[in-house]
Amino acid sequence: MARRIGLFGGSFDPFHLGHRRVLEAALTLGGLDRIHVVPARISPHKADEPTATADERWLMAVLATLDEPRARVERWEIERAGPSYSIDTALRARREAGPEAEIVWIVGADQLPKLHAWHRIAELLAICRMGVVPRSDMAGERLAAAIAESLPAPLSERLFALPMEPIDLSATDLRLAAARGADLAERLPRLTALYVERYNLYSCPLRDPPRTPS
Repeated sequence: MARRIGLFGGSFDPFHLGHRRVLEAALTLGGLDRIHVVPARISPHKADEPTATADERWLMAVLATLDEPRARVERWEIERAGPSYSIDTALRARREAGPEAEIVWIVGADQLPKLHAWHRIAELLAICRMGVVPRSDMAGERLAAAIAESLPAPLSERLFALPMEPIDLSATDLRLAAARGADLAERLPRLTALYVERYNLYSCPLRDPPRTPS
């Protein structure tokens, strides 16, 4: 039987318990044999640069997955120049896994409205299927409809809903909470939380928002 390989990309700024739940669901409910966690160097889908450095984000993901032997945290995108396009990562995974492996890209439901603008999306979906992670505001029939409407058929038929409970933990919210002095220990994997606390990664004062000229 052909192996099923997962690709789980993102900024992971920080890698939190929601990311860990997605990884576990992809391996168990999604039937994957192995999953590559791929921190992005520069995401073409985000306006802001990551807060932590690429090496810090890679290490946070490593610490969060040390006890899961089926997960490998890769430096593919960190060490590749330019924006982190998914198609380049999928081609790398295909070369490593071989032509017989089935590749599944794990993506959040929030990305569905943006998929039409992903670089070489048709070629990407020829290489891999996409497992979509539900959210509380986009699950069940709503998620199925959003998947069907995200891209023209037959591209949309390469997407499927990952059978898991919705994830609503946001890295952006965690960074803001940490900057206000909140303790993130209960929302991060244990070793990742210790690393964040030890090096004070996100507990910097919030900058005042830019003022609108009068």
